[in-house]
Amino acid sequence: MKKEIEHVELDCPKILDAITFLIQFGPLKREYPNEAAFKEDIQATIQNYLEKNKLSETVRLLSDSQDQGLVAPAAIFGVDFYPDIVLEENGEPLAAILVKLVKSNPAGLVQAAGRALVFSHQYPWVLSLVLDLGKRRREKRDLDHEFRADMWHNRQVRFLFR
Repeated sequence: MKKEIEHVELDCPKILDAITFLIQFGPLKREYPNEAAFKEDIQATIQNYLEKNKLSETVRLLSDSQDQGLVAPAAIFGVDFYPDIVLEENGEPLAAILVKLVKSNPAGLVQAAGRALVFSHQYPWVLSLVLDLGKRRREKRDLDHEFRADMWHNRQVRFLFR
């Protein structure tokens, strides 16, 4: 039985919509040698956007590797998990940005979804950016739509696939 998803408008911060557009249609490459290179390019692209639009006085990016003491972890099952990048506005966490490079093993897609769910309990918004290099067919399936809509409307998690 197909479950009907109710459309609910969320008051998503405009900066997240801008970053979403930038990631989907911006200058990112189609392939990266590893996840660290993908993350580095994402971070540089967003930072460039913030500076170009004079937002860097109130909005800043924090990285798990460079700003470890400033990034709030999501603690679950006795372990602290850190997002790849945090977008802060006026000193408050606005969004966790998660970066995942998936090659041939589709388990990376589930890892991306699981991480997003965990961080949705710690951060107001979550952007999960997935670069899928696998040779999978990307036809839309009902469950894809249902899952993404549920995560967006109930957990404020947005998935972006490239």
